Amino acid sequence: MRFAPGFIDRFRRVVTPGTQRASGRRSLPRDAVLFAGALAVSSLPLMQVAFADQVDQDLAQRSAQIHWPGTPDPAHADVFSHNEINIDASCSVVWAHLLDASRWPSWYPNSHNVRFAGGAARLGPHTHFTWDTFGVQIRSTVAEYVPGTRLGWFGYGPKVAAYHTWLLVPDAQSCHVVTEEATKGPGAIASRQSNPAGLHDGHELWITRLKKLSEG
Repeated sequence: MRFAPGFIDRFRRVVTPGTQRASGRRSLPRDAVLFAGALAVSSLPLMQVAFADQVDQDLAQRSAQIHWPGTPDPAHADVFSHNEINIDASCSVVWAHLLDASRWPSWYPNSHNVRFAGGAARLGPHTHFTWDTFGVQIRSTVAEYVPGTRLGWFGYGPKVAAYHTWLLVPDAQSCHVVTEEATKGPGAIASRQSNPAGLHDGHELWITRLKKLSEG
């Protein structure tokens, strides 16, 4: 941390009103010097927090229970999001809404034109599907499928590659939902530069709408 020009002199005038050197200038007592040094050091974590964007905050919150089958993964992502919510419904109800991807657009406005390959009607192991989200068309393939608990898919679009995963954990009469996504590519870099909270906010809308739908 650098102090602005003249800061130390102004600091001297405040903390040492009665102490002067032979030259006539007031000296800075040892305690004041230590205080100024401590101030500089203690300010560094605050500065780092102030400059942490939503991606950094989400990385700090990432779940240790999420499975990452390959790249992209949080350690190498250009954009990362972490969102979680408690839903007052069974995980089986929440799970059914997630699998019924053709109906996502009816309750999640950031999804459009969901189409399955090979005659599938819902998401399942290795299901291929295309859909529009965040303004681009994504080709997705389900990579993790543990009924009622884990669902994850790879997604590829113009200048971007992603892995999006869901974890459902029963909690008494409710379901705790964690969803994370790691994204790489020039499109992800540009997205972080223009709106670092964009992916997080989109997924926050997704889980809040999922909560409303499941509880309704």
